[in-house]
Amino acid sequence: MTPPPFPRDIAALTGLRYLAAAWVVLFHYTHFTAVPGIEAIPVLGQGYLGVDFFFVLSGFILTHVYLPQIQRGAFNYWSFLVKRFARIYPMHLVTLAVFLLLAVLAQRGLLRADVWLGADALEPEQRNAAMRAFVAHLTLIHAWGATSQLWLNQPSWSISAEWFAYLLFPIFIVARRHLPGGDGARVVIVAAFFLLLALAIDKLLHTELTRLTWNVGILRIVPEFMLGMILYRFGETRSAGARLAPAGFAASGAAVVALLTVGATVAKTLAPACAALAVLGLAGLVFFAADAARYRALRFWSAPLPVYLGEISYSVYMVHLAVGLILFTGLFPMWRPADVPGALLALITGIALSTLIAMASYRWIEIPCRRWLVARAAMFTKPEAPHVS
Repeated sequence: MTPPPFPRDIAALTGLRYLAAAWVVLFHYTHFTAVPGIEAIPVLGQGYLGVDFFFVLSGFILTHVYLPQIQRGAFNYWSFLVKRFARIYPMHLVTLAVFLLLAVLAQRGLLRADVWLGADALEPEQRNAAMRAFVAHLTLIHAWGATSQLWLNQPSWSISAEWFAYLLFPIFIVARRHLPGGDGARVVIVAAFFLLLALAIDKLLHTELTRLTWNVGILRIVPEFMLGMILYRFGETRSAGARLAPAGFAASGAAVVALLTVGATVAKTLAPACAALAVLGLAGLVFFAADAARYRALRFWSAPLPVYLGEISYSVYMVHLAVGLILFTGLFPMWRPADVPGALLALITGIALSTLIAMASYRWIEIPCRRWLVARAAMFTKPEAPHVS
């Protein structure tokens, strides 16, 4: 029996976006504290995996939005790229300018930047590499192996990886169609490919797939984006049902926490494997949240406040490092709490300020710039000839 279709607007997935962004923010802000071993705290210390959640989510949502156009042969690649570019580039450009200013302040000794790898961008011995990195940032290729390290707005590497996936979206569509078996078998194939790739990178490069950033971070998004696409197609014809979908969501979240706890405490040598398996758990969160939305479950994540926070989550993600640097190394350079209560206060303060600034940037930068770019691009689109019957 074919399940009900996914709702046009899967609000719960929007609500979860803020949770994933906050996870990344908290992970980065631990570097502004002096609590011994705070990065090793289970779950908190693996907040970088919030990016992997976004990669799976992107594949799922873009398939949801554009599959009807693809199926009727009406997919417009130019329009697709324009909308994706307009979605990510304005905030990227604005925060890039902010980080150039922060580099100037760091060079003049007005900003303590010991936790920011791009602080020496204007030093004479770094200027050539920094200039190449700046051009790579402008052209959104700084996760393609085009730089020597993370520079400027370091988290923006993931935006470069997203842009790579957008450019290859038609190829992903063709690749999905040519995978063997049905949709269930394809989910297994893509998940297995992801795990094998993670194992290969761990053994050959001695690093984790889920930690690749500037060093060809595009390898990280490819299997995860494809997994999101395949999960969507799988969910079109299969559902856990009104009762089991919320249970699957809860079980996926519990599995992520359990895996990361084991990797951080019980079996640290298995931490890379646990992180990779946790990504599959995050994919489960995406699938079951969307599945539950068919039955109007998970109402908390579909409520107006979580949905609004999800809408501004991109701005939160893009501004949070600048907010942290200004707050903890500019305004209060000595505020490096070494006690847990003080550290928690610092983390909450930082994410609250990031959210407030994101509310403003979403309203005054993201939305108007997105509309302006889409409108300008429409001027270069040839209008369809009127149909004469």
